[in-house]
Amino acid sequence: MQRMGSQELLAKEGVGLLSKVRPENQMYSSPDFIVLGCVFDNDPLSMAYGAMFDPSESLSPDFLQFADMHQLGLRALQRALVQVVFWEDAPGGQIDTMYPLMEELLIFQLIGCWPMANTISSKFETAPSHILMRATDYIDANLGRSLTVVEVAKAAGASVRTLQKLFRSRLGCSPVQYIIDQRLIRVHHDLVREGDVTPVSQIAYRWGFVHLSDFSRRFKAKFGKRPSDIVPRSAI
Repeated sequence: MQRMGSQELLAKEGVGLLSKVRPENQMYSSPDFIVLGCVFDNDPLSMAYGAMFDPSESLSPDFLQFADMHQLGLRALQRALVQVVFWEDAPGGQIDTMYPLMEELLIFQLIGCWPMANTISSKFETAPSHILMRATDYIDANLGRSLTVVEVAKAAGASVRTLQKLFRSRLGCSPVQYIIDQRLIRVHHDLVREGDVTPVSQIAYRWGFVHLSDFSRRFKAKFGKRPSDIVPRSAI
């Protein structure tokens, strides 16, 4: 049982309790009852929640107070908590090097499996088309340099998860595959335009293809021809 002022919360065996920590909070349990728990700071929790769903907004998870710990995701969270306790009890200070990684893991596990009152994920199932347009415009404008999906998502004002869902549902491919396909199209265009005076390898490098064997395989898979088959023969 947790007492917060005049409010009392009672959690029985197999039930998880989640609440804000305040100086006046008090916890009680029967002598044979084992309680396993931890405390998270609000700032990293909110940052992780925002990064998972929508980095363009300031978001805070609205967790429900109770959860059935028999669910698969919550059982995994419980096992991770047990592992942290094991490391803390182990000699040699292993927790010093493992704690940051475990903290991040626990936070994302908590966000991913603990029931919430706000169902923010439904917001992105019908995400507006302008997010996809901003993403593709940004990709097309920056194909000549190194790109990451995180960078594209930030430019589009969406989370990576949202961007991946939009690309797969609207375009039938992942953001990474879209970037590769657009670069292959640029290579094809340049081969037609200047392939008789510029080596194929140089054009491939221009659009980010470093490994020529992999480039040739991708090119043939997309266009049904080898890169050398596209080079104009008029100058030969």
